[in-house]
Amino acid sequence: MRRDLRPLQEWDEIAVALKILTARRYDLAADRTRTINRMRARLLEFPVLERAFDYAASRRSS
Repeated sequence: MRRDLRPLQEWDEIAVALKILTARRYDLAADRTRTINRMRARLLEFPVLERAFDYAASRRSS
């Protein structure tokens, strides 16, 4: 157990900033997942579009 670490205070500015940034990142990841799932659902409605979509190019850009 390290002895040089001090406990974070509940209102520590760094901790609050990290909580905000972490929550924002989680929201962005959830939004992206929802968008991808909606796109996939649309592609499944039209098999021709799914066959024409280049998944390899899509994965390189992310």
